[in-house]
Formats: sequence, C-alpha cells, structure tokens
Amino acid sequence: MNVECAVNFRRRSVDKHPPLDLRVERIERWIWGMFRSYHYMSAGLHRGVKCFGALSEGDCVGFCAVLHFPHPKNSHYRIHRLVVLPDWQGLGIGLLLLDTVGALYSALGRELRMPAMHPSLIRSLDRSPRWSMTKRPGVFTTRNRPAKGRGVGFMGGRPTAVFCYVGSSETLELARRMVA
Repeated sequence: MNVECAVNFRRRSVDKHPPLDLRVERIERWIWGMFRSYHYMSAGLHRGVKCFGALSEGDCVGFCAVLHFPHPKNSHYRIHRLVVLPDWQGLGIGLLLLDTVGALYSALGRELRMPAMHPSLIRSLDRSPRWSMTKRPGVFTTRNRPAKGRGVGFMGGRPTAVFCYVGSSETLELARRMVA
C-alpha cells in the first residue's frame, strides 16, 4: 500500500527547500529497533501492535504503532508509540503519519485515540481539525494523583491529553489492505 503525500516547508529563509515525498506503509515490528532509543518514555513495544511507517526514498523515518484497547463499555484503538527520527523532526511527519493512520481506522469504523504527553504534540493535535481533544491535560495534585505506577492517567507522572480522530476516512479497500 502506498499513500503518497507531499510535504512542502519553508522556514524564515530565502532559499526554497525541495518537496519531501513520503509514503505511509504497514511495516514489520522489528523496525522498532531503529526507533526505540529515540522514544522519550519507554523502549518497550507491546506484542499486539500493528506498525506503520513513514518512508522517504525507501528509508523509514517515522514509526507509529497502534494497539487495540478492549474495554467493556468503550472498546477502541490507540496510538501506542509515535517516533520520528531526530534528523526528520519538525517537518510535520508525525502529524502526517497520525492523520493517515487515523483515516485508515476511521474507514473501518474504528475509534482511534492518541494519548499525548509532549507539549508540542498536544499543541499540534489541538490545532488540527482532524483531531478532537477528549481529555484535557491536567495538573496532578496530592488529591488526584494516584499511587506511583497505578491509575490510568498517571502515564509516567506527566499530565496526559487524549485526542480522538474525527477527520475524513480513507477508502475502505485501502484500509482493509493496510490494517487487516
């Protein structure tokens, strides 16, 4: 499956940057080994994830893992890991990867959530018309702070925002090939 997206960027410069051609593809989980040392929270990867990559000229520069989150009241899918290699950060690759994966899951009628802890990622998702904030990041106090390592909202001690994908969908045929 090839979803090709062109990303053009310009940063306070007279020189024009060349367009960046990216493809989002389903990738093997062993590719996580290239990205694990760049994830700011944990190098672990759940064994039940489906992995997607942003590829530029055959090189994987972005990684996204999706995990099914079964729940008796509201079963959904969530982004388990999102990493862009350091040399490629700041170009919008992470958001492009999230939007593409969100469109695939939306086409299948599946709810996709993104728990975000990093302040710049929270700002980017909050500005995006494709993502809706379902839980605002809060400040832990002694009253609402769970015991260390326990509780859903703890996530390593950082206040976490949760976003839900609300953007447009990919075609059903493409989504079935990529996700199934």
